[in-house]
Parts: sequence; C-alpha cells; structure tokens
Amino acid sequence: MKTKRFLAVLVTCVFAFVVCAVPAMAKVIPTVPGEKASVALEVLNTDGTDCEGNIKQTAAQQSGADQSMTQQGDYITYQAENPEGYVFDSWTVNITWVKEDGTREVLGADYADTTNQKAFTAADGSTAYNPNDATLRVNYVMPQGLEEKDHLEYNVTANFKKDPTTVAVTVNYVYSGLYGADFIYTETQYLAQGSHTIHADAAQYENKGFELVNVAANSQEVNVTEKDGQLVADVDAVNFNVKPTIDPTEMSFSVTYVDLAGNPIGAGGRLIWFDDIGVYDRENILLPYGYRAISPAHPGEDWFYPTSLEYINGQWQVTVPDLEIVVAKSVATVNIQFALEDGTLLPDLAYEKAYFNVGGGIETVEAPEGYEIVGENTYAVDVTEDDLLNLVADPTEVTFTVKPVATTPGNPENPTDDGTTTPTQDGTMGGNPTTGDATPYVILAVTVAAAAGVMVVAFKRRKA
Repeated sequence: MKTKRFLAVLVTCVFAFVVCAVPAMAKVIPTVPGEKASVALEVLNTDGTDCEGNIKQTAAQQSGADQSMTQQGDYITYQAENPEGYVFDSWTVNITWVKEDGTREVLGADYADTTNQKAFTAADGSTAYNPNDATLRVNYVMPQGLEEKDHLEYNVTANFKKDPTTVAVTVNYVYSGLYGADFIYTETQYLAQGSHTIHADAAQYENKGFELVNVAANSQEVNVTEKDGQLVADVDAVNFNVKPTIDPTEMSFSVTYVDLAGNPIGAGGRLIWFDDIGVYDRENILLPYGYRAISPAHPGEDWFYPTSLEYINGQWQVTVPDLEIVVAKSVATVNIQFALEDGTLLPDLAYEKAYFNVGGGIETVEAPEGYEIVGENTYAVDVTEDDLLNLVADPTEVTFTVKPVATTPGNPENPTDDGTTTPTQDGTMGGNPTTGDATPYVILAVTVAAAAGVMVVAFKRRKA
C-alpha cells in the first residue's frame, strides 16, 4: 500500500478512464466445443460498464460425443439472464464458415441452409429471428459445399441495458491511511424510487482485517427521486470508513546487512517499524554509511518491496520479519599521512581522500598550514571493484615528508614596536626617542621630588 495508498485519486481516475475509453465491458462465457461447430458466448452492457449478466443453456439436442452440434437437427437453446440493475436489450449473432484452407466466410444471422433451416431462431422455434426475445435457439446448419474438415463458428452476444426503474449508487469501504484513501471493497447497489437505508456489510471488511472507525455510523440514508424524467439519487456514493484491527506502528521487522559472501556488515538485527499497512518500500530502508545495495540482474516487485504488513489467515502478519540486504562499499579511501624528516608521524594532520567511482589518476596534496612538503607532493591512485563489488583504492595509504616553514628575521631599517617607541608630536608612534614633547616626564619628576621632600620633613619631625 505504501506506495500504493497515495493513489486513491488515481484509482478514481482510472475507473473513469475505463468507463469512458472502453465502449463495452464484456464477459466471455465458456463456449460449447465441437469438431463441426462451436458456439462463442459473450455478455455486454450497452453503457460500457462491466457486465455481470449471464447466458444459460435451457435446452439442447446435441449428437456429438463432446456435447456439440455435429449434424442436421442439432440445436441449443439459450436464455439471457439480467445482471442487477439491468434488463435484456437484444442479441447480436452471426455465423462464420471456416474452410479447410483457412478462408473465412461470414454467413450472417439470417443464414438458412438448403432445407431452409435458419442458424438462429426465436423462442418459439419459428424461422424468424427475433433479436429482442431473451430466448434464442442456435441451430446446426449445413452450407452447400460444406467439406468434412470445414468448421462453423457461432458468435452469440447478449446485450443488456440499464434498468430505467433503478439508479446505481456506489458503496465504498474506505481506509484512510498514511498515504491517502484506499478502497478496501466497492460494490454497486441499484435503488428504486424512494428512501433507502444502506447498511454497512461487515462481511466486506471484517474478513480483510478491518473494522468500522465509528461503529455508530453503520448506515446511511439515500433518497431516490425523479428529475427531468430520470431517477437520481441524492448521493453518488456511500462511504463507510474502516481501519485495521491493529496499529501498524506497533509492528516491525529486523534488517541485517551482508556482503555478497554473506558476511555481516556492522550490527545486525536493526528494527524498523511500519508506518502503515501494506508493502514497505526498500528506498525507506537506510543503508550503512559508505555502502550501496546490490540488486539482482532483473529486480522484481519483491526486491523493490521486500516485506509487507498483510492480513493473512485471519491475522495481520509481517511477510518477511527478518530481512537480509546485500550491500557493497560505495566509497574507496586513501589515508593521507604526514611525517617529519626524522620519521615522526603527525597524526593530527592526517586525513582521508574519498573516491566514489572506478578509475585512476594522479592526485596532488597540499602541505598542511605551517609546513612545506619535502620532495614530491603527488601520488598515483587506482580505484577498482573487488570480487564482492566493493570499491577499493590502491594504495590505501600514502605518507608525505614535511618540515616546518622557516621564519623571516625583522628588517633593522624598519624596527617593530617593542614598547620603547615614544609618541611623535602629532600623537603617532615613531620618530627620534630623544625628541618630542617631554612635558609628561617633567611633571612626573616634579611629583616624585615633591613626595620625597614631604617624606624627609615628616621623618625629621618624628625624630624630634
């Protein structure tokens, strides 16, 4: 359903297409076999809907060992049986002479042999063919010149038209799942003029694992009235909302990932919970990082939808509770390492280069910040698939020798500020340290001298 639930509107559209695009929906009834003659039966609704009518054999005189017509005087009598909501309209009949050499000659509905025996007659056995009589007699006739290996084909179609005293109302049992509405069961009821109560038929949903969403809403009223000479119902369809007898989100299946040799990949038995009844789409099953699913040469429905939640033998079941998915590595990596000239590895600078496609080439490596590469800064790599369809790289690791970048000494003609540069007269740093405005330094000296004098005077007074 999954995918398949989002198509409620599509179902309706497809139904409408069938009704409009197909001029007549016929049902073929098993034919009467025979070496000399055969009868092909078909029922048809004139409005293009699927016909549920029937043609019943009511009498016969058949001399053939296989209950077929083989000689003069053999006949079969048929009765047209109306489908619900329809009445008999007419017969469409013809007879074709198939000769030994393969040529075909249509003799038509009114063909009569040399004895004036007609191929088709009315219920009373008269020679006149009445297409509007619900009873039809098919007679064995012998065209002049009929050879031993020639064959007669009788084609009989019963046509039914809509009963003008009833109007069709569709009754749907609808499940509104996660992805939209799905018709659990659909039937057509033919209602006469007046008021009708349509009751939910439990047999149409309980045996599918469903129950009514609202038990109290188990019936609906439909009124049929006459309008412009035709019967019309106040609703086109009656819908009964149903739900599964279980909560789909409480059902799960486990997933194990393996390679082509059957070896487990990562931790097994990962549980995945359903979000709705029906099939589970493989695209919704996450794969381990860096892996891809391996599909068969001709994947079918079971591969795209590997498990499902279905109503089987009176209970909801997970069709494949333990799912195994075959995977292969979808990325190949090369570990890029750096080492000092004395061989000391610098693991903090290492990284991986990833490759996602088969192929080869020359790769260039940039030196880490603060270092420069000693010697070559390239390496050759070739990516292939192994026997298990994993992407692998050759080599898997390369090491480059690096050294710290040397620092450049300062220029004496352009010394850096070490904190000893005095401000210039315009307030900027620079100029001759012995020149410039010395006022701040004079004030500082006078302040220090004054403080010293005060301390000397205070000391002498204390001594005295």
